[in-house]
Amino acid sequence: AHFVVARTFLPGMASGQGGTYILINGFSAEEPYPLAGPVSAAAAAQLMLGRVLMRELEGAPVRVHELVLGPVMSRSRSRGWPEWISADDVGSLAASLAQAGLRVPSQVLRVGNRAALHEAYAS
Repeated sequence: AHFVVARTFLPGMASGQGGTYILINGFSAEEPYPLAGPVSAAAAAQLMLGRVLMRELEGAPVRVHELVLGPVMSRSRSRGWPEWISADDVGSLAASLAQAGLRVPSQVLRVGNRAALHEAYAS
């Protein structure tokens, strides 16, 4: 799905006023977890797609960000550790990256916990 969306919308964004494209992923893109092979393979492919898009769009008025997340507290996972980030935290970070536009270079942000979230805002 990300490949189709990227190929559909990014050419127009790159030739127009630009914008920000954010891919949201999990740590299984980089860390092997037992019994998570299919999820890990898809996540790793999405991570590489984001990196390729960053290279392809160098010099264009488009920024590509990949958020690689640890455990996230959400409606379906309401219990966890205090250091886990919340779904609202993820939304706020994505919104701040989109609002920053061209001022923030394309990047892969690894946000495994609240401390890493604060580092992401600082960078």
